[in-house]
Amino acid sequence: MFTGIIEDVGCVEDAQSAEEGLRLNLVTTIADSLTPGQSIAVSGVCLTVTKVLSGSFAVTAVPETLRKTTLGTIRPSAFVNLERAMLAAGRVEGHFVQGHVDAVCRILAVESEGADHRYSVALPANLRPWLVPRGSIAVDGISLTVARLHADAFEVAIIPHTRMHTIAQDWKVGTQVNVECDILGKHVARLLSTAAAPGRPAGVTTAAPSGRSHAR
Repeated sequence: MFTGIIEDVGCVEDAQSAEEGLRLNLVTTIADSLTPGQSIAVSGVCLTVTKVLSGSFAVTAVPETLRKTTLGTIRPSAFVNLERAMLAAGRVEGHFVQGHVDAVCRILAVESEGADHRYSVALPANLRPWLVPRGSIAVDGISLTVARLHADAFEVAIIPHTRMHTIAQDWKVGTQVNVECDILGKHVARLLSTAAAPGRPAGVTTAAPSGRSHAR
């Protein structure tokens, strides 16, 4: 589990195809704090650290991950957002991010608003029920807020600090990004769709619990 607060921008030192997938060696300032077996988010994709060297670490992305994320097109010298797994006793500065990418989406437009930047991102139809205006969303692992929501796109605004310290500075029209919707929204949507479906499982109901009111 992650929070979407990027700790460092790493550089792909090496990318080699292997039977088990794609082996990546990433150079980063946080390498010395890692140990094999730990989880780490690489541009929003949860991977496992397999080896730690001086100033770098290695991970392997399996074929399924390569098909469903931008890691399938990654090359040496590319930059990636990095975040270590959250601590249970730490502050959740962003929102709960699993590192399980829902879709690879395309940047449709980039606009400057003073010192800030606004990005319009294509929204696949299957993701629409999970987004709400001013809700949370992770783009390349960055915890962001849905500034505006359209039928086929959503917009996010990025402040200079975030842009400077993440790969958002490299986003342009046509860039493919990893998008993960808020897990809380997914559970609510699933619960409501199940409750409304004929033959729903026993115990699933839309009624308020006994003795409680819908009003707060």
